[in-house]
Amino acid sequence: MVRRGFNDQIEHSLSKIEHHLENNKENTKMNNNEKLGIKDLLSELDQEIVFSLAATATKKAVVPTTVLEAIDAVILHSDSAMWLLNRKKLTRANLFQYLNGKRVEISGQAEKHAIAERIIKLWNDSAKTQITSANDCVTMECHAAAESSPQTEKMGITFAQWFYGILLNISNRTPGPSIADQFWTDSKLTITLNHSGAADRSEAFGSEEAEKLFKQLLVQHNLILNPNLSDGGVGEKQNAHGLVVIAVCGVCYVNGNCSGIFEQAFGMVRDPAAEFRWRIKWSDLRVTQAVVNNVPCISDLPELLSICNN
Repeated sequence: MVRRGFNDQIEHSLSKIEHHLENNKENTKMNNNEKLGIKDLLSELDQEIVFSLAATATKKAVVPTTVLEAIDAVILHSDSAMWLLNRKKLTRANLFQYLNGKRVEISGQAEKHAIAERIIKLWNDSAKTQITSANDCVTMECHAAAESSPQTEKMGITFAQWFYGILLNISNRTPGPSIADQFWTDSKLTITLNHSGAADRSEAFGSEEAEKLFKQLLVQHNLILNPNLSDGGVGEKQNAHGLVVIAVCGVCYVNGNCSGIFEQAFGMVRDPAAEFRWRIKWSDLRVTQAVVNNVPCISDLPELLSICNN
């Protein structure tokens, strides 16, 4: 059962976010995988390069004040991913170093255009392979982590990579594992949307209703939850009764544009009927509209920090 009309709540709480993001026509030549990839690439470059690319993409009509604003402007106003990678400010060396950092093999004699094509292929292929590889290894990784040390974050990071990879598939409308299969049949999912000083809350009971709730949130509004998969963005604690609590934070995007942050906590219980398998007993997700200047960390979010410490 889902309390209250979720569609009405989402329309109300995201309408202001979507209004200012959709004043300009959405760039249909760049998919969500490429938008996230560009964010990843630009975040590794010098600020001078990023601001210069923003000036080029907007023809100096927009003057961003932060790097995140500049990155958003670049993505919104670029004709395509390839158009951006071909800009002179993005040198062959920049692109080659990016692939090298991702441990992607390419000839040292490759021309810039070939390197750019390989980067775009990497971005689009990663979304397809991430779920398969994570789904294959997560249960054994979680088992090993939980058995070795209740305080280790290895299980938390592995779970977060896997779970949000499934959500990315939903956002991109691509096939992948079922969200319902990851929840217990008597589970509870709570989603709170914070915007303009107001908070809208919805609850779903049961695995099937939890899946519906996620799909309505992600698909209808082109929402992507991009977790901070570093030690600062994922926390884990296991109590004496075997319940593992995982806390995750990150940045959320609407139509590929940064719209705020999210915080999510999970209560994980081992499935005795399936070796090494864990399922979600409860989860609490909070999405907050905000200007994001830094990647969120659990240490900066009191409520999420208390979940990890208590």
